[in-house]
Amino acid sequence: MARKSHAHDSTESVVRQAVHVATGDRDAEAKALAERAGGAVDDDEAREAVRRTHGDVAGGTPSGEHVASETATADDVRAVQRERAAAEEGDESG
Repeated sequence: MARKSHAHDSTESVVRQAVHVATGDRDAEAKALAERAGGAVDDDEAREAVRRTHGDVAGGTPSGEHVASETATADDVRAVQRERAAAEEGDESG
């Protein structure tokens, strides 16, 4: 059986994510985003990024920014990770 290339896996994840965006299945979209983002991305972070991207967060992000677009990206997940790390750092020092 032929092994899929990383580029194919990435394209497949993008297509799956787009389908889930269209059907409104946020959990499935988050799972596809986590696969697409790769690395140390957990499902909870991906779900938060998806919620923010679709404007499902009252008051916007912790920074007050309201993000609304069609598809969450790996950059959106990294923003969630940075904000959580900053919040944890603040909790530890306070």
